[in-house]
Amino acid sequence: DHFDVTVDTQTPTVGDTSSNYVTVTITAKDAYGNTITGYDPANVLNLTSPGATQGANIDWSGTDVTDNDDGTATISTAGNAFTNGVATVRLANTVAEGPVNAKVTESVGGQSGTSPDITWQPDSLDHFTFTAGPASGENVTVGTNYSVTIEARDQYENVVTGFTGTVDFSGSGVEGTGQVSGNFVNGVWNGTVEVVHTAANNVVITATNSTGSESGDSNTFNAVVGSLDHFDVTVDTQTPTVGDTSSNYVTVT
Repeated sequence: DHFDVTVDTQTPTVGDTSSNYVTVTITAKDAYGNTITGYDPANVLNLTSPGATQGANIDWSGTDVTDNDDGTATISTAGNAFTNGVATVRLANTVAEGPVNAKVTESVGGQSGTSPDITWQPDSLDHFTFTAGPASGENVTVGTNYSVTIEARDQYENVVTGFTGTVDFSGSGVEGTGQVSGNFVNGVWNGTVEVVHTAANNVVITATNSTGSESGDSNTFNAVVGSLDHFDVTVDTQTPTVGDTSSNYVTVT
């Protein structure tokens, strides 16, 4: 009549290793909720993941399970998946998202079952990504306070929403030392970085975790001379001798 579908965790961490799998238990039931202990699928069972990003980020595995690399899989009729009416399969995801469900559907009769909601959590901090900042090869006036947006990300490019620390700025595109961001909010920081005061090509801004080694670089850009601001005026002597001959002139540069 239907399948009961349960999971061992509803808040797993993203990943594609054995420690990241959600264990999905599928139990064949009759109309009265009794387990059909002798159940073996006469037809292929389809496994789907409603609510998930559909692609190779989803991985199904288990006995008689074939993963289709598109968010779906099948359990064959080979007869090894179910024991006493119960089958166990595994589900992993490298995208932090939710709610997602694990669903099983009999391919001919349509009998089905859906798990409780699953919400995948980001992995630990791996690096920082500039999602706004200097474009590659852009000419930026020296001394500019350039607006940037930086995201803390895990190894799968999910935003690590729990990161609330700061980053230190360094690199050939940064003026001086000691520039530090504000605290990240939900894994994101928006603010400005003061660009180096000396003109140079192919410079970069590097953001490094203030309490760790994780880092990330902006695009390379050019720090260029700005518009006229003032004149520097120097003289070759400040104590000249009076006179109107060449030997008495003050050279003004």
